[in-house]
Formats: sequence, C-alpha cells, structure tokens
Amino acid sequence: MHEVHPGTTLGRYAIARRAQEPVTGDPSSGQRWVARDSDLERDVVLLVLPLDDPHTDAALDAARRASGVGHPGLTRILDVDHDDERAWVTESFRSDDRSLAELATHGLPAEEVRRITGEVALVLEAARSRGLHHLAISPDSVFVGPDGSVRVRGLAVDAALAGADEEGDEAAALDGAGVVALAYAGLTGSWPLQTSTSLPPAPRDATGVLPPSHLAVGVPSDLDTICRETLADDAGPSSPGDYAASVSPWSRTPVDDGAAQPLDEAASDD
Repeated sequence: MHEVHPGTTLGRYAIARRAQEPVTGDPSSGQRWVARDSDLERDVVLLVLPLDDPHTDAALDAARRASGVGHPGLTRILDVDHDDERAWVTESFRSDDRSLAELATHGLPAEEVRRITGEVALVLEAARSRGLHHLAISPDSVFVGPDGSVRVRGLAVDAALAGADEEGDEAAALDGAGVVALAYAGLTGSWPLQTSTSLPPAPRDATGVLPPSHLAVGVPSDLDTICRETLADDAGPSSPGDYAASVSPWSRTPVDDGAAQPLDEAASDD
C-alpha cells in the first residue's frame, strides 16, 4: 500500500491526521485517520486498508454487515469504498470523545468502570442478537463522550483484520471475557490479555494476572471476583449479556467519586 499521510486524498476524503497511533505488536495492516469529507463538510475516521492484504475483503464485508446494526452505542459505518490500491471504511467521528485507554491511564472511579463496561456489554449483546461479534475489543476501541455516552468501534471489522473467525457460543464467551478485561483495565490502568493495546501489560505472578484488588484500593468485590474468575480460572461470563447481568445495576450517568486508587498512590496519601 502506498504511504498514506496528511494531505492524501481518498475519494472525497482528505486525510488530516492520525486518529489512532499504531500500537506496538498490533498485527493489523489497517490504519485509522481523521479525514475531511469534502461533500458533506464534516470530519470522519477512515480505516485505510491495502487491497492486497489477505484480510481486507473479510474486513470490508464485516463493515457492510456492521453498518446494518444501527445501535446508538456503536460507531456508525458511513461508507465502504476503494481505489486501485487501497480500500477504506468510513466511520463517524466525535472530536470530544476519549478512549477508555486514555481515561484509564488517568484513573477511573470503580463505579464509572462498572457503568462503562455495563454499557459496552449491552452494545455487544445487541450486536450478538444480530449475529455479529467484536472479538477484538480493547480500551482503544471504547469511547466515552463528555455526556457519559459510550460507543464501541470496530465491531466485527477489527476481528476480521486480525483473522479471528469464531462464531456462536465461543464468540459470545470471547466477547464476555473481553468486557471483563475492559473492567480490569479501567480499575488498574493495565491490560490483562495478550492482545495489543496502548495500555501497559498487567503485572503477573506464577499463577497469572494479578487481581485488581492487588493493584488498587476501593475495588468492589463483585468486579474483583469476576476478573479473578475470568482471567485466572477461565470461568467467566458466557456472553456480554451475562456480564451485564452480573455487574448490574449501574448508574446511567457518569460517576465522579469512589475511585479504585492505585496502591502506590494510596500509600503516598497516608
């Protein structure tokens, strides 16, 4: 694929800047850029793919299927197109959204983690009812608006780029475990899975990933337990809906207190 950079034009879209910096170890050949739609005079995100990548056709097909879900908690797929060298998926863009990876780096209240992951779980469960799964959820694919609204990016598409093709109960369980991993990330600021993300890897001991309560204070017992059971004992939720039922109820508005504070910061406060 010829290099894409600010100023490159793809169809009616003029590339402006990176929407997401490359993640070390990410096997995907796709690149996300913020671009200007010259016809509609609005900013969008373009997922740009090389036509000769073996996963591109599957990703474009996944994008077309995901565009039909129409859930408000999903980043909208606006267009799928290509030229002689590249293909692109056009996604909606909100400049004031922040990724869960960014939010987790600065610390999140435990009950806000419950709210965000509960909402993500409901989005993925709605997609599951339409026969679609994410299979590649990460803190970089979950976004929170200033009003607290939660959106998920990359439904089915990111998994296709990674070559993941699980279906049925296995796919549902993988998405359920993925939401648990998001909760772990929100509580600890680290990522417990082996997949690529911009957060640092979760600390481990001889038995595996350390529980959230070993890394932060104020972790609710139910969130700590579901993280332990899923990430250490492989006994997690059977689906995103199962996770949502396990951690409900949660606030429908953003939660600003009750943070699960990192242990080293808690010690410095004493």
